[in-house]
Amino acid sequence: MRPAKVALLASAKIDEEAVKIVIRAYCEGSPPIEAIRRSGLSHVTVYRIYRYVRERLVAVEIYPTLSAFYKEMALLYSEGGPMFVDGPAMDAIDREVGQHRGVRPDNRPNYVSEKLYRSYGHGFTSGQLYRLVLLSAKQHGPLNRPVKKGSHHDFDVEFMRILADQLHRSFRRQNRISRDEGEDPSTFYQEDLFDETIEIVTKVNRKIHRKMARRKRRRQAEDKS
Repeated sequence: MRPAKVALLASAKIDEEAVKIVIRAYCEGSPPIEAIRRSGLSHVTVYRIYRYVRERLVAVEIYPTLSAFYKEMALLYSEGGPMFVDGPAMDAIDREVGQHRGVRPDNRPNYVSEKLYRSYGHGFTSGQLYRLVLLSAKQHGPLNRPVKKGSHHDFDVEFMRILADQLHRSFRRQNRISRDEGEDPSTFYQEDLFDETIEIVTKVNRKIHRKMARRKRRRQAEDKS
């Protein structure tokens, strides 16, 4: 028996391929007008799909909440990174968010999270982000429904695999640069590579710790019930 087809959107009579075109356009950072042109869907439908994807990426913590972003910046600063100057940076983000169509007080935090992700070293290519959105629909449920509770093992594994792949490619890239410059490959551990490696490994560790903390809270809640 063939596995049941995973619905990207629940109760929606929209061609799945057209939905994928819109999702890919979103992940590429294309404006809705471009997704409308490429998919042939109405502007209302495209704006809804953009909203669903944005909400899902916040829900699965690929997009940082504002509080999580501040904690991340404070932690990076404590580890020797640059200080995040709140005022000018957030003023610029607020101005850009305010230009989006359909921004309201209730959905504004999601737009801010999206802008933070795109402005401050998100780390995923558009193709990787696209794969994670599709996998989230499979693991967490349709994009226009709340995230399902339960095991999300495959999504977590793919998330870690992508970060590990980034680490592998960074080593290969620096190794190639060292060879082109006539250096001994064993000496290519330069400061920029070290910083990039630490950043990727740190992302993996923080993701694991967040997952473990959530699972611990779920177990505690289940024990009380």
